[in-house]
Amino acid sequence: MLHTAGSWVNAIIGEWQAQGWYEGQSGQPMGFGNAIFTGNRHEIPLPVANRYITRWFNIDAGFERNASKVLGSNLRTLSSRFNDVHSDGTNNLDFSMFKSFRLSERFKAQLRAESYNTLNHAQFANPNTTPTSTAFGTITAEKGHGQRQITFALKMLF
Repeated sequence: MLHTAGSWVNAIIGEWQAQGWYEGQSGQPMGFGNAIFTGNRHEIPLPVANRYITRWFNIDAGFERNASKVLGSNLRTLSSRFNDVHSDGTNNLDFSMFKSFRLSERFKAQLRAESYNTLNHAQFANPNTTPTSTAFGTITAEKGHGQRQITFALKMLF
């Protein structure tokens, strides 16, 4: 299509190269440590549509929240991890575009534009899993790539 355009137009917008890579991963199963739980463990996970950083799982599913009733040490009967209760997973797309220009027979330049976390998805850290904490079930930090980053570079080859 660009072969009919003028040489200057083709030099500016033609022959770009692009690459992208996606990283997707489910979250890790979560555990609740030395917790007293008297409910149904299948009521702990919330549907994705009802999951927020202020309430990642059902904190009212049967956890003992009163600190005075928690045992200092006990024989563990609660599973250390639940397969159906997961932290936030990874959902990240990185993308780059670059174009090479011949400046002379000996010199070449490459213009690069790279973006990390191109879609600017928040990657949440694990929620608080201490039932006696006021932050129980909430997420207070991010993990991984953080916010979108865009880098421009000019590379000289000789």
